[in-house]
Amino acid sequence: MLTRRCSVICARQLSAKQLVYAEYGDPAKVLKLQRIDLNDTPPAGHVHVKWIAAPINPADINTLQGVYPIKPQLPAVAGNEGYGRVEKERSGSIYRLGDI
Repeated sequence: MLTRRCSVICARQLSAKQLVYAEYGDPAKVLKLQRIDLNDTPPAGHVHVKWIAAPINPADINTLQGVYPIKPQLPAVAGNEGYGRVEKERSGSIYRLGDI
């Protein structure tokens, strides 16, 4: 009974935050912070990455404003680059646990 009870109490849901936008414009007005739930285990061929840093590049701002030549399909997640560490891996991925 104690083990079962603890597994319910101690379970945690993995989630991530992302900045999304559904229209182009002033970044302060169009960006929305969104939390998404992740599966405890990534799909085959994928990894979970713990982000360490994600810079804001002038191209990111231009993309949000809609003036960059390449426009993503909306809605889109803001940003093009980041630095992180692989926290979970699945077979079929070219990345391994601990890779940066």
